[in-house]
Amino acid sequence: MQHYPATAASRATVSVVCLGEALIDLSPPPGDSLLGTNELLVRIGGAPLNVAIHLKRAGVDSCFLGTLSADGFGDRIRALLVREGVDCRPAVRVDAPTRLAIIDHQDNNTPFRFYGDEPADTRLTVEDVNNALTSGLTALYVSSLLMTHRSSASVQEATLRRVLAAGNILIVSDPNPRPSIWSSRAAMVEAVEILLDVSHLTKLSLDDARALGWPVVPERLMAHLKCRTSGDIVITDGENGSWFDDGLAFQHVPASTVAGIDPTGAGDAFFAAVIAGLLQHGQLNRMILRTASDAGAAIAARHGAH
Repeated sequence: MQHYPATAASRATVSVVCLGEALIDLSPPPGDSLLGTNELLVRIGGAPLNVAIHLKRAGVDSCFLGTLSADGFGDRIRALLVREGVDCRPAVRVDAPTRLAIIDHQDNNTPFRFYGDEPADTRLTVEDVNNALTSGLTALYVSSLLMTHRSSASVQEATLRRVLAAGNILIVSDPNPRPSIWSSRAAMVEAVEILLDVSHLTKLSLDDARALGWPVVPERLMAHLKCRTSGDIVITDGENGSWFDDGLAFQHVPASTVAGIDPTGAGDAFFAAVIAGLLQHGQLNRMILRTASDAGAAIAARHGAH
């Protein structure tokens, strides 16, 4: 099992900074496809934002660190963060459009497509990060979307270097690779491997593994990942449950039974619950993953990531 540098037991307060994007999800009504509908549902999304919200709901102080557009969508995103009690003071407003994600779960090949000319989330600077990171930081959450753009990738890399140098901050990652936004599979794989190398805990779904060209049998995927990280790994596969290694055996935790409506954001709710449980208990266990499964199922049972 991974030795974690920071737990709730070792800190007077727990604060998680979620670094990355906030965007707008546009999707057909449940059961419809883009081809079969004339209307789209507008929802706020972005994995770092989703995780920050679910952490706060779980009682963990969270901060969203990213750049928000000065447009109306940016206003809407900031209002949600404030309403949920997530610290969004570090979220700088910029004159750039909010990124749009078109979601079509009826499209098995490319369920997510992203739109936006130099969108707001790519405008993050090292100064923004330096002003936001504090001595009270317990954990840093990262994903891979910022790594698709040269300037924001360099900012994320600088942030990771700073956090690693501190030596007492937990790094958790959900690479969440989206092939449609990467120039090549090789570039996407390289980014995910960078995150694996620096993370104390990584979540990866079998869909992610398929997109990366990695094994999609859980046991084989775990072996593949262990060659690329010394951190803990949680593998997920929706209604088929999740897997982890407790240091003694490869464990499967069944998914919670639910009538699924929309899977968007369910993985983020799941991972937020894993992070919250880890900060409380200090190591992964079946109870944490069962609780996380319930959290993910609750989101899958309704439309929207929150």
